[in-house]
Amino acid sequence: MIPDVPDPTLYAAPFFLISLGVEIAVVRRMRRRGADVLGYEDVKDTWASLAMGVGSLLFVLPVSALVFLVANLLWPYRVVDLGEGALGWAAALIGWDFAYY
Repeated sequence: MIPDVPDPTLYAAPFFLISLGVEIAVVRRMRRRGADVLGYEDVKDTWASLAMGVGSLLFVLPVSALVFLVANLLWPYRVVDLGEGALGWAAALIGWDFAYY
């Protein structure tokens, strides 16, 4: 059985939202002090970007689940076990990349 590995996007999404909030707060503070800085001028663009990110997560979830299911079904029939070294990681990276094609 393949060990459970957390999906990095689960950590990236909250980090993105927190950094977005911090940037908005910093820009507002700088503007109150009289600085001429650019920030989120177009709220529609921000919402469109957030919607695209959520849509991407919703699309990736079923694809990842399918790849995980197929990998678990095929795991007992593997021809060779490359282990957890550099060769195994390289093969996993290439295999994971091709899983989306």
